[in-house]
Amino acid sequence: MCNRYGYLAPVSRLVDEFSQAKIPLRFAFDATPNIAARDPVRPTDSAPVVRAPDPSDPGAAVELIEARLWLVPFFHKGPVKDWKPLCTNARSETVASTPSFREAYRRRRRLVPASHWFEFL
Repeated sequence: MCNRYGYLAPVSRLVDEFSQAKIPLRFAFDATPNIAARDPVRPTDSAPVVRAPDPSDPGAAVELIEARLWLVPFFHKGPVKDWKPLCTNARSETVASTPSFREAYRRRRRLVPASHWFEFL
């Protein structure tokens, strides 16, 4: 994954796309949130993500929440604010076996709505 992306589509687009897949999209509040377009979004920014509230049954429903886009590995035992390394990129060949990403890859996946991304050389 790149470290910067943008999301310029309205939330109603996500609602439509999930309804076509027959997966209900829930929100923290009863009403559809008014999420502004964001460009660019960096790993330390809070941004909308879609997650399954019940990982054992992800097809039952999903919810849209705001979250930061970096990973604190399971083996970090201190407070979250004490984790300094930036864990945002994983190689597809080793994501299932690398200790930093292994548990999150297996059980805690998220969808990150993006309309575009930036790749730097």
